[in-house]
Amino acid sequence: MASESIQLLTRDKQTAKAMAEITRYSDTTRLMRAGVVAIGGTVIGLCTIVIPVMHLISTWLIPLISWAIAWHIFGIQTVIGSVKGTCPGCDKAIELDGGPLASDLWARCPHCALPMQYVVGADALSGGAGAIAKK
Repeated sequence: MASESIQLLTRDKQTAKAMAEITRYSDTTRLMRAGVVAIGGTVIGLCTIVIPVMHLISTWLIPLISWAIAWHIFGIQTVIGSVKGTCPGCDKAIELDGGPLASDLWARCPHCALPMQYVVGADALSGGAGAIAKK
């Protein structure tokens, strides 16, 4: 996990600098994680074929759900961990949780409940809001 400078952007374009723990997954890592989930769910689904009545649904539903989860896991390229900075609205120190980086990753200030969007990338350093989720 690397610590990077990000920007907190409000709906009315107020900004504040913050530091975030950011993890970027390689294609190989994402593929391996997704593959383990997909293959594991398929094996579990196939193992339920010997269970009477349950095998009518579980043999296809468990693998289907595991492949959907694997697809979601493969799509996660960057994860934001904890975010530390100041709120652009009330200027108080805040510590926020992150999540998978997407263009709609928002958090609320715990003090004033102001919604803020995470801006990550080169534009976060220059003050722009153009690089919200680079893919």
